Amino acid sequence: MLRKTLLAAGALAFMLALGVERAHAQYIGNAVQDVVNGLSAGIGRGQLAVVSMGAPTDRVSDDIIDRMIAAFRREGFTVVARDDSRLDRARDELDFQRSREVNRSEAQRIGGFLAARYIVTGTFERFGDSYRLRGELIEVGTAEFRTQPASVRLHRSYRIEIYGFAPIDRGQTMALNLVPGVGSFVLMNDMLGGAIQLAAGGAGWGMLIGGLARGLNDRVYDPALNLYNDETNRTALVLVAGGAALIATQNVINVVRSLTYTRPASPRGGISLANPEAWNIAIIPGGNGIEQVSLSYALRLPAGRR
Repeated sequence: MLRKTLLAAGALAFMLALGVERAHAQYIGNAVQDVVNGLSAGIGRGQLAVVSMGAPTDRVSDDIIDRMIAAFRREGFTVVARDDSRLDRARDELDFQRSREVNRSEAQRIGGFLAARYIVTGTFERFGDSYRLRGELIEVGTAEFRTQPASVRLHRSYRIEIYGFAPIDRGQTMALNLVPGVGSFVLMNDMLGGAIQLAAGGAGWGMLIGGLARGLNDRVYDPALNLYNDETNRTALVLVAGGAALIATQNVINVVRSLTYTRPASPRGGISLANPEAWNIAIIPGGNGIEQVSLSYALRLPAGRR
């Protein structure tokens, strides 16, 4: 009985923990700051290198590493820049990739190569419909380490950038494209597909409505018989047939484009020039009490969406 009670309590605690984690999920910029706060709490400052971040793509790995570098600098660490030549040489000589998590022994070797006091690595992973960012800080001299996780809630556009369009995204796009092009424009940012559908579907509906308004039959007076005959209005018939063909074409394009469109990859994991999470400000202590203020923006070209 006691065992069953303990098991039930454990299961309840686990479910509650999941609920709390989801409730506290936050956008990736804040999640990175929370991870950095947890890793840096109570330790001495010194040179630090964020060497790798296991992530679905190199662009996402670079984006998170950039955010971490800026956050650690705000905490007073001297951080090796991601494009530092020493880090490039270490990557070549020790054969590691920034888009995977290195193990602790590898991290210590990298730290020794860079003469860094701390090495940071981590992972950014998807768990079902949720996301987890986990950072690990290793002190090179002692091999002591600490980890800090954070649950992440992603902007829809960021999620699409990483994982592509989910079936529900494609289904919603097809449904909205019943109004020609709306789904492609709004959900997929597919300007070409939306424009083609708008042109074909718009012209088709215009022709169909115009043909029906004109009427498919005309009453024509025959003076020889002194009566009216119903004759087919050929102009209206052509308009209706042409409009129906264009609408059918737009629907075929809608289905094919919605199921197959993938957005072109942007240079570095980003989504929009207007994304406020791309901005970073760092205040770096300098000599004689002078501080350097660094304002940076991770440029993301709006070259379409995957």
